[in-house]
Amino acid sequence: MHVVWHGHSFVEIVTDKGSILIDPFITGNPRCDVSLEEVQQKEIIAICLTHGHGDHIGDTMSLVKEKNIPVVCEYGVANYFEEVENYEHCIYGGIGGTLQVNDEIQVKLFAATHGGRIMKTDMYCAPAGMLIMIGDKKVYHAGDTSLMLDMQMLGDYKIDVAALPIDGTYNMDMSDAAKAVTYIKPTTVFPIHFDTWPKLRVNAVDFASSVMADGVSVPKVLKPGQYVVIE
Repeated sequence: MHVVWHGHSFVEIVTDKGSILIDPFITGNPRCDVSLEEVQQKEIIAICLTHGHGDHIGDTMSLVKEKNIPVVCEYGVANYFEEVENYEHCIYGGIGGTLQVNDEIQVKLFAATHGGRIMKTDMYCAPAGMLIMIGDKKVYHAGDTSLMLDMQMLGDYKIDVAALPIDGTYNMDMSDAAKAVTYIKPTTVFPIHFDTWPKLRVNAVDFASSVMADGVSVPKVLKPGQYVVIE
């Protein structure tokens, strides 16, 4: 199983049965290493959305509308897809809920602290972090969030790979993100939501150095298109 970073918060989990896409922001993402056409050719199992901002919903409708691919999300995001996009193939619940995607895949929603307005509407959602469980493999995508003590609960899940925002403008900064790693205790962690635009420029190596010094997890600083392998 590969966990691929495609720039910004777009993460792809590649399994032997297809891909799970998280926050597929492709069009307009200057850091994305793949085109929309390339992603459309993939065998997509589901798309997971952490919240309703445009740089996270991204190209979801272009990917799902002709194939009825399920969108896994929080209740408010599902309302947007049903009422605005006229798309009803959502698997949804509230923060704390566990969503069954198929016989092998579950997604548990954790709290995230961030703005909840959906796209350019007056609709709102509860931003989420997502724990994707595929058999005995676990990947946590924090979405957009600050550091929270609630993250300590994640330490009980024996997470294989975590993806955490580090930009320090719309999310926790590198110091807080490194602290989050000590709460979550993933085997491997890599940073997301940085360097997309000048306002998000940080040196991710500093984050990796802090994580390495703490000795809890193995940090990886990926370039778009690079990945972490879960054995």
